[in-house]
Amino acid sequence: MKTPSIQDTISTFVSCTFILITTGVSYLLSTLTISQTIQNQLIFTFLFGLIGTTYIGKRVTKLEKITHIIIYLLTGFIMMLVGSTGWFVSPFAFTLYLLIIVQSFYFPAIVPILQVCALLVIVVILPGIKSVSQDFMLVFSLLGSIPVSFYLREQYLNFKEAQNSIIILKKNRKNYSDSVEELVDNHIHRLSAKLRESLTNIKLQAYKIDTASDITQKRRIEHQILNETQLALKLIKDFEEDTTGTRVISSPK
Repeated sequence: MKTPSIQDTISTFVSCTFILITTGVSYLLSTLTISQTIQNQLIFTFLFGLIGTTYIGKRVTKLEKITHIIIYLLTGFIMMLVGSTGWFVSPFAFTLYLLIIVQSFYFPAIVPILQVCALLVIVVILPGIKSVSQDFMLVFSLLGSIPVSFYLREQYLNFKEAQNSIIILKKNRKNYSDSVEELVDNHIHRLSAKLRESLTNIKLQAYKIDTASDITQKRRIEHQILNETQLALKLIKDFEEDTTGTRVISSPK
């Protein structure tokens, strides 16, 4: 199992902190009757920042960092917009669910889960939103958005892999018999292991040529080297076809 790096941990912490601060500030501003102007200013600030960053993001190479900034701005814009227009009775309340789905696509699972928890806190502390039954359905829908968003992400990745647009290096499989099985479940590791085995056999057979006692044994070793070479080439060919969807024309024998 891959251990998260320090940079990934810091990025996740920053994302969680931003979500908590943005949600908290949006709620506080929505409860103050004198802050409508401030809310509008923040809404337009996030909106123009979102548009500008999206425009600039098409011209930079650090796509992951720009994408995170775009989602931060999108989170701030949606939170301020929904908060200033009545939260869960707002005509823009549906964007909260879209936001959770977007976060689940680009952030670790803890981020959209924390977003849902923050919204659930607002459901509890915001008085007089709806009736008890409607509040229950609201809580149920927010909780249900978490598995739905993860399911949509997985299906989207599988769809893109089927189109050979991406390669899912490792499937979401948990029950491995040992660490070796877990390692070779990765496409790259599996290809590397098979190629390494073939190349090692070629190397060993090459050493045996000099010690061959007669021409028959030498021919047999050369035939084994040829077979291992063809196997290695076939592994590369199959991997390229599986990952790109393009059939590779075999070279003449």
